Amino acid sequence: MGAHSFVHFRSAREKSAAEAFSDARANALYHYGHNGYTGTIAEKMSFKMLPIVDGKDIEQSAWHYIDTAHPAVDDKYGPAGCIHGKDKDGDEVYCFFGWAAC
Repeated sequence: MGAHSFVHFRSAREKSAAEAFSDARANALYHYGHNGYTGTIAEKMSFKMLPIVDGKDIEQSAWHYIDTAHPAVDDKYGPAGCIHGKDKDGDEVYCFFGWAAC
């Protein structure tokens, strides 16, 4: 079995990180099924909050954590990473990211 990296944005407007994670997971389960090994956020059961990396925007930070094999998100069976911040349009978002089994 392999792993796929993913970066998934969810609006933070009037939602907590836990609510946004639950919504993102439910959406992925709906689109990719409940059989497991989808390589998406559907495979994640929890998340870990991480800061934006100095000198990077929210998406660049997510890819930095993935590309540098940061221990918080380097396990395809472990938690997803989550960064709270603004996207390129200035909207408040949660960015969930990491590796997922496929």
